[in-house]
Amino acid sequence: MSITKLRITNFKGIKDNVVFDIKPITLFIGANSSGKSSCIHAIAALAQSIKLPNSGRPLVLDDEYAQVHLGRYIEVVHSKKYTDSISIGFDAITPQPLRGRARKKNELQTDRKFSVDYEFKSTRRTQDIYLESLAYRAENYQLDFAANPKKTGYRVDFNGLQLGVLAPMTTKLSPSISPGDMVDVGMFDAYMINEQFGQAAARELSKVIYLGPFRQSPLRRYPTRGSSPTEVGAQGENTITLLANEHVQSKSRPHISEISTWLQDLGLARKVA
Repeated sequence: MSITKLRITNFKGIKDNVVFDIKPITLFIGANSSGKSSCIHAIAALAQSIKLPNSGRPLVLDDEYAQVHLGRYIEVVHSKKYTDSISIGFDAITPQPLRGRARKKNELQTDRKFSVDYEFKSTRRTQDIYLESLAYRAENYQLDFAANPKKTGYRVDFNGLQLGVLAPMTTKLSPSISPGDMVDVGMFDAYMINEQFGQAAARELSKVIYLGPFRQSPLRRYPTRGSSPTEVGAQGENTITLLANEHVQSKSRPHISEISTWLQDLGLARKVA
């Protein structure tokens, strides 16, 4: 995983802003209700918001097809106040350099490291979640979106300067800057950086796979319906379908071979065939 740091504020069991370093193997150890699950659920909520783009919400806390079910906004915000916001952010290393329109050689080339911070709020009557603000950071760039008081759009600041453009409100994680608003070079650079930051953040979140604490009970039969899942699912419900597809589509069958080895080591079976 290329996500290296996680930041959370006012989410479930976490009150104040806390920062967690994410290593290749990271263990959360602590007492009950100390915030262990909150860390996992925060990044999982962002990930399923990317994977369920038609939900109509920038932050998906619950959905029929969600992998983690967290309930309503008032049940997730730590302070239990509709007027308070939830903040979730992360640092990551993108596999490709972020570039804008280079007027000079390497002028707009950034480091491979970047950070993104989301702030969410909710309406009180309908509990609709909306994106209140968004901040992208890289070595040479700062791009900020902040909802205006009437919630009709976002003010856009690029490298500390306010642009003469109002980005439309969005039901997704990333606002957009209309190409038609690009009246100068600064707006074009902000447009390019926003597109590339948004794609990089979505790419990293799409790699997050949530595996819950419970497993689906074994079934007597596993009928195939032609589906091609890419993840095992929160309860491991897609595991058999993934293995069946690998059995048909691959000659090497690496995962089936690995599972056979584990079963042999545990003394449970000779192999999976």
